[in-house]
Amino acid sequence: MTLQMAREDTRTTTGRPVSLTVGDYRQAKTIPVGLVEIVIAIDSAIVNAGHMYAKNHTDPDTDPTNFVDIGYATSDYPNRLYAGESCAIPLMPSAANIYVIASDAATKFQYEITERV
Repeated sequence: MTLQMAREDTRTTTGRPVSLTVGDYRQAKTIPVGLVEIVIAIDSAIVNAGHMYAKNHTDPDTDPTNFVDIGYATSDYPNRLYAGESCAIPLMPSAANIYVIASDAATKFQYEITERV
């Protein structure tokens, strides 16, 4: 399977294609994230969490200081995505929730969580 993220607003692809071996189930969504922490519950159909692919859809030319913090517990955010950035974050297989918060109100955040094989 080859995975490549795309901007939702322009439908143009971002980054390089990444070949993955993933399980049968994936969870994906684009959500608004603001100044209040949001909890993303990992669907119970994902038995062993694999990777989380994430994208901050803020235009870096418009708001270069915008960021989204991503973590595994409330107020614990070891990952940061600046405006226009995308990344892949390896998750602990037992992960149940992901916590996100942004530097600005109504930041568009896209994620996909895959199942580990």
